[in-house]
Amino acid sequence: MFILSNLTGDLFILVIIKAMQYNMAHTKDRYLHTNCLAMLANMSSKFVHLQSYVCQRLVNFYITLMKRHHKTVERLQLCDMKSEGDEEAESVKNNLTNVSPSLQKRAC
Repeated sequence: MFILSNLTGDLFILVIIKAMQYNMAHTKDRYLHTNCLAMLANMSSKFVHLQSYVCQRLVNFYITLMKRHHKTVERLQLCDMKSEGDEEAESVKNNLTNVSPSLQKRAC
């Protein structure tokens, strides 16, 4: 019973990560992404004896999220440095679709 429950937990984690990666690359739905992250966060205290492949995918996904966050913060800082009437700054603001609402308010 322990092995079966452990495998289904690993599979569930992999499916959630794959759904979030697809969402980041194609659909860019904020609500799906938020809910998937919430599911992983709520279950994280129960993650025990994960397989190495699942751990590797979790770490790689976290690194991808951090890189995107860092890139978004850099774009927002660049946008703040530019003048308000600059067209390039406005296009950067309009292209930031995967940003949390608090960061979007800061960009405007």
